[in-house]
Amino acid sequence: MTALEAVGRLSREKGHADLLAALGQLRSLERQWKLVLVGAGPDRVALEQLARARYIAARVRFAGFHTDVSPFYAIGDVVVLPSHSEGSSNVLLEAMMAWVPIVATTAGVIPEMVVDGQTGLLTRVGDLAGAGGRHQAIVAAAGAGCAADRRGRRAR
Repeated sequence: MTALEAVGRLSREKGHADLLAALGQLRSLERQWKLVLVGAGPDRVALEQLARARYIAARVRFAGFHTDVSPFYAIGDVVVLPSHSEGSSNVLLEAMMAWVPIVATTAGVIPEMVVDGQTGLLTRVGDLAGAGGRHQAIVAAAGAGCAADRRGRRAR
């Protein structure tokens, strides 16, 4: 099972609704996935309702606010940053430090931090659902590739 995660305040500018909408299109994929949303904020109830409306609520876990998010990076296969606006992102830096692959939008300085196709995958702001099938490839490939990468790092 591929473990996707998004860390951050649950508010409109963070784009979590875009992420849930895109994942709603993937619910019929043969490969299993789950999403962990780490954070709190004013949009939590609306996001929970959206997950139910997209028939993916059973695959989405709202983990709430945590001061230490490193355990989530340790179990995640892909970090998704669907932001509409973003400054210098701690989430990206933390994911990079944990060697977790990144899928992010091109908001703010993200393209200066993530090189598309090399250090992560980028998509236009608000276009996670229409990202040309890249999200399907991410879900399909993330589990095996990330598991192998983690095994290699542990062996060093």
